[in-house]
Amino acid sequence: MALKGKGKQVASDTEPTRRVTRASSRRGDKRRRGPGDEAEPPPSSSVAAKRPRRRCAGAPKSVDDDARIPVEEEEGNQELQPEGDPDDDCVLGEARAKQERQFPPAVPMLHLGSLLRGVLKDGEMLIPFAPFCRQVREIADSFSSEKLRWTPEALIRLQDRADDYLSQVLRAVIRLVRGVMKHPIPWYGNNTRLTQQQKEAVFVLSCGTSGIPVYVHTMTECDFTGAPLALPVQYCQRFLAPRLGSEKGQIKLFYSNNLTCSEISFSTECRDFRLYTWSHYIKSNCVKEGDTHAFTFEEDEEGGLLSVRMHALNGMLGSEEYDKERAQRLQGSEEGTLSMEQRVAVARTASICILYSPFVRMVLEITACCSSGISWNRDALLSLLEAAVKHLVSLYEVVNQFATLLTPYISDSTKLTPEEEQAAISLSYDCASGIRTYIWTIKGSNRELVFQKKFSEQYLSPYLGSGRWIAKVFTGNDLSPVEVSLHMTKPQRAALYGGWPHFMKINGFKKGDVCACTFEEGEDEEGAPLSLRVHLLRAAPM
Repeated sequence: MALKGKGKQVASDTEPTRRVTRASSRRGDKRRRGPGDEAEPPPSSSVAAKRPRRRCAGAPKSVDDDARIPVEEEEGNQELQPEGDPDDDCVLGEARAKQERQFPPAVPMLHLGSLLRGVLKDGEMLIPFAPFCRQVREIADSFSSEKLRWTPEALIRLQDRADDYLSQVLRAVIRLVRGVMKHPIPWYGNNTRLTQQQKEAVFVLSCGTSGIPVYVHTMTECDFTGAPLALPVQYCQRFLAPRLGSEKGQIKLFYSNNLTCSEISFSTECRDFRLYTWSHYIKSNCVKEGDTHAFTFEEDEEGGLLSVRMHALNGMLGSEEYDKERAQRLQGSEEGTLSMEQRVAVARTASICILYSPFVRMVLEITACCSSGISWNRDALLSLLEAAVKHLVSLYEVVNQFATLLTPYISDSTKLTPEEEQAAISLSYDCASGIRTYIWTIKGSNRELVFQKKFSEQYLSPYLGSGRWIAKVFTGNDLSPVEVSLHMTKPQRAALYGGWPHFMKINGFKKGDVCACTFEEGEDEEGAPLSLRVHLLRAAPM
C-alpha cells in the first residue's frame, strides 16, 4: 500500500470507483418520454453515480440467515443518518441550544468486512496490478542510482502484501474515525468566518478537549478597552456551569503552546462566562483587533480544575470569498464527497494507523523482493508515508460513496435487525441500478404503493419523468412478472397503483410484512425504464 503513490490515480481503477462514478449519460439514453412530455428532465446530480446493470440471480423471496452477510463488528450495527454541515456560522440564542448534532461515521450501517467482501467478490483487488507496477517502478527508480529489475514474482508478492496491508489499515481507520467524529461541534461567536484551513484546525483542536466544544471568537474593539470577554449564556450553562458552578474565581489562561500561564478572574454569576482583566493579557501577547482565536477548555486530570488556552487562527475570509467557499462546500456535499470533518478525521486516524516504524519495516521487507537492493533515506520514507496517508483518504472517500449506494433507504419507522440490514445491503449489491434499496412496512391498505417524496425526486424522477408506464414487478427470484402502473404524481412522488393489489394478493403479502424493493433498468425499449423486484425481509407475526 505504501508504494501506490497518488491516491487518485490508483483509486480510479478500483472496483468501487468504476461502480460509483459511472456517468449517468447512459441512463439518459434509456429514458423515454411519455405521452404529453415536451422535454426530457435533466439527470439529477444526486443520482449521477450508478452501477452497471445486473439482474439478481439468486435473491430469495424471503431472505433467511443463510443468505445474509455475517456481522463482524458489533459497534457498526446502528442505523446512522448523515446530518447537516456543522461548519455553518454560529446561531446564537435558543435555536443554537437545541442543536444536538453529532458527526456521523462516513460509512453508515455498513460493516467494512462486508464491503470488502463485496469489492473483492469478482476477484478484483483494492490495488489494480498495472498502475501499481508503474508506481512501484517510478518510486524505486527515483531513489536508486542504478537501474532496477523487478521480477514478476516480486511484483505479485508486493501487490499481495500491499493489498492485505491496506485492508487492515482501512479496518482500523473506519473503527477509529467513529470515535473522532463524536467530538463536540465548535461554537462560533459574533458571526466569525473562517477559511477552510482554519476550520480544519478548529476541528483538530476539538478532538483533544475535555468534552467542552471549542469556542471561536474574533477580537473587537471592546476587548481592548477593559471590557470583560463574555461567552454566550447557552454555552456557559450547558458546558461550563456544571464544572465551574455559579461563583467567582481564578482560572489559568495559556496562549498557544506556551507552558507559562496567567491567572485571570472569571465569573459565572450572570449565567454567562466572563473573563475580567484580560485586556492587558491579550495586549502582552500582541493580539490585535480582527484576529480570530479559538478557546479550548482543558483539565489537568480527569475531573480536575479547568484551564483556558487561546489558539491563534491567522487570516480571515472576506464576504465574497466566504460565499464562494460555502458554495463549493455545499456543491461537494451534494456530490457525495466527504465533508471537511470526515476528511480531517480520516487523515488523523490514518496518521495514527500508519505509524512510522512499522511502516519502514514493511517497506524494507517488501522491497527486499527486488533483485537489486534499494537504499532508502529518511526523506524518501517520509514521502512514502505521506503518500500512503493521502491515498488512504482518497480510497476512504471512494468507499464512502460506494457505501452510500449500498445503504438501504428506510421509508418509515421500520426497525431492522443487524441481520436484516446486512441482507438489504446484499440485495443492493446484487440488484441495484444505482438506486438504493427501498424498505417499507406494509400498512392496512394495499391499493397502491406511494414512495417517499425525497426518494422519488432523487432516484426515480430521472428515470420516469412525467410519463405513465406499465412496469414489470417481480417477487424474490421469480421470473414471471406482474404488470403494474407506475408514474410520478403531482407532488413528485412515484406510485404503483393499477395491478398492485393483484400482485400483493397472488404473492401472499399481508399487513405488517417488512419488504425491500430493488430497481433494475428495463430491457424492453417499449416498456417502462425501470422494473421492480420485491423481497420479503420479515413476515408479520401470525
